[in-house]
Amino acid sequence: MKVTKFFASAAVAVLLSVSAFAQTVDEVVAKHIEAMGGIDKWKSIKGVEMNNSMSMQGMDISMKVL
Repeated sequence: MKVTKFFASAAVAVLLSVSAFAQTVDEVVAKHIEAMGGIDKWKSIKGVEMNNSMSMQGMDISMKVL
């Protein structure tokens, strides 16, 4: 009986501590935007250029997507 109460108490403590440190989606997105340079930096982007290359069966293929 004591073991069951101990594990139940431990489970409740873990669940309460996890919810205390949880972040909302808005907080995560806001931190990501700030880490990438801020909203002004994101709004100044006008286009994206991706350069890819792959090697397949001895052939090298490069691609450019604008």
